[in-house]
Amino acid sequence: ISGATFGDNLAPVSDTTICSATSQGVDVPGVVRSRFKYSAVSALITIAITIYLGGKLDASTAAAAGSIAYDPKAFWMLLAVAVTLYVAMKNGNIIIACTIGVVVSAVIGILAGQFDFLHVDVANSAKQALFAVHGAGLDRTVDGIIQTGLASMLQVCILALLLFGSISVMRAGGGDTKLLNALCADEYIPVISSIGVDDQGESYNINADTAAAAIATALKAEKLIYLTDIDGVRRDPADPTTLYPILTVEHAHALIEKGIITGGMIPKVNSCINAIENGVRRVHILNGTIPHPIILEIFTDRGIGTMFEAG
Repeated sequence: ISGATFGDNLAPVSDTTICSATSQGVDVPGVVRSRFKYSAVSALITIAITIYLGGKLDASTAAAAGSIAYDPKAFWMLLAVAVTLYVAMKNGNIIIACTIGVVVSAVIGILAGQFDFLHVDVANSAKQALFAVHGAGLDRTVDGIIQTGLASMLQVCILALLLFGSISVMRAGGGDTKLLNALCADEYIPVISSIGVDDQGESYNINADTAAAAIATALKAEKLIYLTDIDGVRRDPADPTTLYPILTVEHAHALIEKGIITGGMIPKVNSCINAIENGVRRVHILNGTIPHPIILEIFTDRGIGTMFEAG
């Protein structure tokens, strides 16, 4: 249980998580630091239980010996874990941290006699080796701790390159809109979070109305519909009978200048104006709390909200 807790609290430094977290600008070293106290306690519990059970073990029971027995010299390997965590928390580069950790653990393992440097055609060896050579001639293969570690690190690097490379290619080639168009063509409904990331990995909470207008513009949409909790733009916010069924861009600008459109409605109306000025033919603000608002707006003569058009 304590081992599982230890692993769970260090989950942010797993290979796949680090790639996706970095692309979203997550402070991975900060996450590790905040959870390290739980990880340290879990590790101490694990060590204590292992020492206690190992000391009580009857060596004559081979099956139990294989599962619980320990070599006290193996605890020197915790130094490699500490070095890896320190480097990861210090500079946030998990690749460098893991590489240094592998080197330190290799040196400690050899000095403590936990594994050998090289095995050549040694079957069923009690120790692992940094490098192991099996077979002969064209059938000869090389593996071992270093080979396995390098293969794992290579997988992480390839995953990171594919992740960041595909994002860059998609942005450069207009892949964002191609993906959305493909999803819509397959009758999926894309749900897009209005969280943006800059080239430095910094995350930004973008106004959802602004994001929707930008997406509609990029898709060259015919209509953009905002569903909200108000009927639309009113001359008198307290009087439902003063609703504007249609507003041109010029009229909307004038209402903002006169102070009729105020507060939180200004960024929403500006998003409508921006969408119209960038090619979207019509934009609607509707009350989404009314049943079937889109049908009532589009398929009735007067509609139920405010429609923006170029004029």
